[in-house]
Amino acid sequence: MYKFSGVSFINSLPFFCGSVPRDFDMFYANPSELNELVRLGKTDVSMISRWVYPQCESQYAVLPRFCIGGDGEIMSIKLFSKFDISKINKGSIFITSQTGTSSRAFRQICLHKYGFDIMCLPKASLDKADSVILIGDNAMLFDGSAYKYVYDLGELWQDWAKCKMLYAVFVIRRSLYNDIAEKVENFLDASLKEFSENPQKVYLKAQEMTSGKLDKEVIKRYYSRLIFKMSASDFENSFNFVKEYANI
Repeated sequence: MYKFSGVSFINSLPFFCGSVPRDFDMFYANPSELNELVRLGKTDVSMISRWVYPQCESQYAVLPRFCIGGDGEIMSIKLFSKFDISKINKGSIFITSQTGTSSRAFRQICLHKYGFDIMCLPKASLDKADSVILIGDNAMLFDGSAYKYVYDLGELWQDWAKCKMLYAVFVIRRSLYNDIAEKVENFLDASLKEFSENPQKVYLKAQEMTSGKLDKEVIKRYYSRLIFKMSASDFENSFNFVKEYANI
């Protein structure tokens, strides 16, 4: 059996709506938990945050093209703030512990565009912070009415980096890569094909996972904003941007 770890948010449902091979033992968790699982070498195949890949590169190889990616608005990674983004260093911040990519991406944008490090801002609880970074289902369900400004990471990234964004990638244990990479690829392709042919099944599952709090049209629009399989050139460009420029 191969331990296969996937993200427990609705964004990854299209990857796992097909028939699971009998020798895949599936496990789901939030991104930071999967990042730690991979760092400790406790899974064979996993989705992880792109920005933490250097921490496990010696043990795991990336499966190209498959990803949670985006090109502009992403809807599920947001910064809520009482201040304009250029001035959020005037207050406190709450950063969800579930993130691996998002906090680092927001950090790079603020460092390069505005000259401050969000990781150095005073930390506060979710209910008291002047600015809040949330990801996944929680970001989409959060009531941000108390915050004057709401920023979508995908839009900020597109404006700054001028390339598509890789939020999560798939990695395979290097010692197993040659043996199972094709099987993993076939499984993911089959699931994405199932999603494209029967999206209603995934929409209903997403509504169930969010307790019916997200309208079906919102869910449909959300999936239209996600990229699940990039072209080889876009994947390489986005992957290398983080590696060579974003100073992770």
